[in-house]
Amino acid sequence: MISIIIPTLWQSDCIYETIRDFKYSQLEGVELIIIDNANSDYHEDGVTIIKQQENIFVNPAWNLGVELAKYDTICLLNDDITINLKTLYANVSRFTEYGIIGFDANRNLTQTLNNDDEVWELEETTCRSLGFGCMMIMPKEYYEPIPSDLKIYFGDDMLYWLNKDFFKRKIYNIPNLKATGELSKTSRPYEPQLQIEVHHFDRIINELQQKYK
Repeated sequence: MISIIIPTLWQSDCIYETIRDFKYSQLEGVELIIIDNANSDYHEDGVTIIKQQENIFVNPAWNLGVELAKYDTICLLNDDITINLKTLYANVSRFTEYGIIGFDANRNLTQTLNNDDEVWELEETTCRSLGFGCMMIMPKEYYEPIPSDLKIYFGDDMLYWLNKDFFKRKIYNIPNLKATGELSKTSRPYEPQLQIEVHHFDRIINELQQKYK
């Protein structure tokens, strides 16, 4: 069972494709939680859409989605990529003893999708892959709420660092995962925020080191 959490501004066609896939698949034990940062009028039966009066940005949206998630496994998914949800569900139950499974844009962004019954291969990694945070799968208990100073960037870096370097949990990629879409399309207008959050991230890592030492 898995909770899929997607923050969105509805600027990519991929989010609509994911919703159609979710509705068509009719999977038991899967919930789709969409954090609507555009406060749109969009509605879809069977999909949990949490509307925000203003854009709270991706990291706070992850925090909110995880708080609302009813299942013990979570998948944080970007709104600008699409994966086969049947393949996701079929494989998640096979995964045990991992910290985080993350995206690898160099290998996963193939512009094709996996077959429904395709078996994903896990590959342990010791470095953060490009686009790691575009799709992250983890036990809900391994998620650490991201501090409010990090609104757009470094949330995935923080989760990666905590799980790998402090808690010594294994980190994996899925070499044969296939996805369509465009890497970080909806975050590009906010790139000036990056330099601001760099300084916050350094401070937050120091605080977390003190908290968990």
